[in-house]
Amino acid sequence: DDSMLRAPAVPSLRVQVVLWNTALDQVWRLMWGLVAAGQRATQEGLISSIEIAFGDCSETALPAGDIQDLKEHGIRAGLAELAYEHFDQNLGHAGGQNRLAGGCAADMLILINPDTYPNPTMIMELAKALRDPRTGIAEARQIPFEHPKAYDPGTGETSWASGCCLAIPRRVFEQVDGFSSAYFPMHCDDVDLSWRVKAAGYRLVHVPAATVFHHKPLEISGYPATSPAEVYHSTLGRMMLCVRYANPQLLRETIEYVEGHGSEE
Repeated sequence: DDSMLRAPAVPSLRVQVVLWNTALDQVWRLMWGLVAAGQRATQEGLISSIEIAFGDCSETALPAGDIQDLKEHGIRAGLAELAYEHFDQNLGHAGGQNRLAGGCAADMLILINPDTYPNPTMIMELAKALRDPRTGIAEARQIPFEHPKAYDPGTGETSWASGCCLAIPRRVFEQVDGFSSAYFPMHCDDVDLSWRVKAAGYRLVHVPAATVFHHKPLEISGYPATSPAEVYHSTLGRMMLCVRYANPQLLRETIEYVEGHGSEE
C-alpha cells in the first residue's frame, strides 16, 4: 500500500488532551509547555503548525472565560488553534481521544496526559521519529519513572507504546479505527492500540530523547502510588487483553492471582 510509504514533508500537528477533574493551573502549565515545544519543532521545520484540543470528561466544565483566556494567550504565542469540548459524560481516555480525533484534519497527532510537562524538544524528537514512514507510533520517555518494559537501544523498537504521551500519524490512527473504547475505557487501551498498529505493518518506537515529566505521587518506599481505580482498571484491562487476543492460560493465571492476592478492587 503506497499510502503506508508516504508522509507529509512538513506535517501539521494536533495535540489532544483528555481532562478529568484537572486543575486549571495544570491546564495552563501544559499549554505553555506544548507551546514552547511546538515553537521549537516549527523553527526546525519539523511541523508546519500546532493546535491543541482539550476534551473534558469532568462533571463540570471549565468556565467559558478561562477557556477564552487560554485560547487567546495560546494563539498569540503561536498556536494555530486551541479548542475545548466538555463531553458532559465520562468517556474515559479511549473514548475521549476518539471523540477529539473525529473529523481532525491534522497530519500528526500527539496524545498526552494532562498531568505531564513536556521537554522543549519533545515534539521535535517525536516528529523526527515519525519521518520514517515505517513508524506507526513514536513514544516519549517518561521521567522520572519509565514503564518497566524493554526497547531496543539501537532502533528504539518496543512491544507497545504508553498512552501517557505518544505521537501517531492521523492516517494510521484512522486506519486502525482509533482506540477500542468498548473493551478498554481506561488502562490497556494503549497496549491494544499498539498491537493493532503493529499488526497493520508498522513499527512502534520508544524515543529516549523525547522526554516528558509525568507527575506520579510516591509511596514512602519511593515507588509510584497506585489509586484503587488504577488497580481496578489495569487488572480489568489485562483480562480484556487476554480475552481479545485469545490467551486463556494468562487469563486463568490473572484470575487466580487476583483471587489469592488481590485487594477489594
